[in-house]
Amino acid sequence: MTQQFNNSKEEMINSYNQIALEAGIRKATVSDTFNAKSKSGPNSTTVILIVEAMGYSLLDFAKIYDSVNDTEIKNF
Repeated sequence: MTQQFNNSKEEMINSYNQIALEAGIRKATVSDTFNAKSKSGPNSTTVILIVEAMGYSLLDFAKIYDSVNDTEIKNF
């Protein structure tokens, strides 16, 4: 049961628990993914599930990922 989001503030999933429920994965897995807790990083299936649960396509994610520059990474 995939829910489509318009990415508005009211509709966008904004908590680890909501993402986990929508993606059908453990909340701890979502948290570990966002907090880079795994030495090897998340597997591609986990990333895809999370991206889609947040209402984005993999193409949306790739465009955003490609637009991040070194300065933004350092500031983060």
